[in-house]
Amino acid sequence: MEKYIVKVDILKADKNGKKSSEHLEFPFKESTMIESRKSAIKKAKEIIHSYEYDMPKSEEFDSFLIAQLRGFKNFKAYSLDIIFTTENGAEYQIYGEEEIMVEELVGEASYYYKNKDYQDFTYIEISEEDYVVVLESDIDFFLKLQQLINIKNFKI
Repeated sequence: MEKYIVKVDILKADKNGKKSSEHLEFPFKESTMIESRKSAIKKAKEIIHSYEYDMPKSEEFDSFLIAQLRGFKNFKAYSLDIIFTTENGAEYQIYGEEEIMVEELVGEASYYYKNKDYQDFTYIEISEEDYVVVLESDIDFFLKLQQLINIKNFKI
């Protein structure tokens, strides 16, 4: 059965550089793929908001740049990924690594289309002559990370 997983990795290092890590997973298998997707995105938004805005000053997370400037000592950082796992075991990391996100969103949309789970789709123009098709649902969440432009909605 298809599912979405929100994965959170937390890495901490003390002033001597001794590292510790924590790995959290939140799986979502709702009655439909799109409901699972929406639940995973909702959870990701909650985590991001909590980690970015609701932490006490002493517990705040550092950026990768800050960790690097500190020589990877005395820092606390996190990463968050959303993974779509298909029935046949294929995985699409639709959120997390910017470099692969658009390609993974395209793969996810293609899977929905091939499985006749028709949703609203969106064209995203990635250059003047090139565009891709992704799911329209929560596209603003992904675009905040990617900063893509020229969205054109359509339904198949």
